[in-house]
Amino acid sequence: MSSFFRLVAATSRSLIQALLPSAVIMIGLVMYAGFAIPVSYMRGWAAWMRYLNPIYFALESLLINEFQGRSFTCTEVVPSGPGYGGSTGLAQSCAALGSQPGSLQIEGTRYIETAYEVDVGTKWSNFGILLAFTIGLGALYLIASGMSFFLCELSALTDRCHYCPEI
Repeated sequence: MSSFFRLVAATSRSLIQALLPSAVIMIGLVMYAGFAIPVSYMRGWAAWMRYLNPIYFALESLLINEFQGRSFTCTEVVPSGPGYGGSTGLAQSCAALGSQPGSLQIEGTRYIETAYEVDVGTKWSNFGILLAFTIGLGALYLIASGMSFFLCELSALTDRCHYCPEI
């Protein structure tokens, strides 16, 4: 994300002009990363944005890293309450996403597959995508910095310094 903020700063004339687009875009990136608004709740016209979002790929990799190979004990079993004290076996299940009927354990892999629609096989491809984002945004930052330097040199020749950053 550092490269993204540098890119916005390189294309802006001042700090104030850089803050507004950075804040607005950052809110959109965080909201459509798949945590605040799960993928299943995203509207069809907005769901494609997650594929342009580096935070989505980072979040997915972190979820896989944290939940794969772990199992969690149920804290709440359904059915429960008065009259259900003798329920055992397949008649009971955990109240959390990813639970299997009759099991009081939840596998972490199954939980993230059902709650966040994460495919556990994408951990390393997500790392590669994040690396591509880093290189691509860094290259765009270098191009934008070079262009602002070129525009500043050009404006020095015409005595108009509209593109030069204030020092």
